[in-house]
Amino acid sequence: MLRVLVSLVAALLLADLARAQERKPALPPGRDPGGVAIAIFLTGIDYTQTDIARRLARDGEGELIGWDVVDNDNRPFDKSRGQTPANWGGDGTELVRLIGETGRRVIPVRIDPDNPVSLARAVAFISRTPARIVAVPLWSGQASDWEPFRQAALRFPDILFLIAAGDDGKDLDRDPVWPAAFGLANVLVVTAPLAHAVETTPNSGARDVGALVTASRQLMIAGGEAIRPPESSRMAAVLAADALAGCWPQLVETLRGEALKRALLAEAAKAWPGTERPVIERCAGAAAPLPKR
Repeated sequence: MLRVLVSLVAALLLADLARAQERKPALPPGRDPGGVAIAIFLTGIDYTQTDIARRLARDGEGELIGWDVVDNDNRPFDKSRGQTPANWGGDGTELVRLIGETGRRVIPVRIDPDNPVSLARAVAFISRTPARIVAVPLWSGQASDWEPFRQAALRFPDILFLIAAGDDGKDLDRDPVWPAAFGLANVLVVTAPLAHAVETTPNSGARDVGALVTASRQLMIAGGEAIRPPESSRMAAVLAADALAGCWPQLVETLRGEALKRALLAEAAKAWPGTERPVIERCAGAAAPLPKR
């Protein structure tokens, strides 16, 4: 009787999974783009868009190397169509577009902002993929939201997490957000340079924020005034991963976790000498080739 019951439950679970996948669009055919693997936490992406699909990491059969920890399948589709708040990854499709199409491949992982355990499950999944750098463009004001993530990050010290400082206009030394405030060795908290007249203001903080990240040194001219392009710490987390993969792939190839963070900060300091804090910027042109083994 028990064996029959277990079989019935398994059949129902498989049926639910099949129905969930039927409600999601299929991944367009494609091949793995090659290069450094970048994992990213989000609440889904629209992988049916051509420019997104060609950035995605795939296995030898063209199947996505990515995961939906909510539905337990490899179709991390954005069911909310961008309606999830940005601080919980609702702009995932646009963030993936920040990643270069040469020398990088994206491993998207869809998490559930209402279930902190999904963050830990996402880390566990990433540990079984080629990715050793992870962009985390998410944050919240409650440490309990991120405690499972903290424990998972400690369990996998070889992974470097590039984490957004948040876009609430806060000084994190006085008003912390998480996971930035945990101070983990294999985490680099990043923010963006303050921009002029933007809807959100990137958080700052000398204790927790490790680097500034910008897409370009170039300034825009608006009303006769030179200003920086609008950027956010969510963008910074993704751009830092993109820069590391594209500018310094040899570091990703040879170093892990905290050692990779130290090396990245050293290179960033060389790129912008004389600044109070290392500034990471993406490379001009195509990504550098991976070193030969």
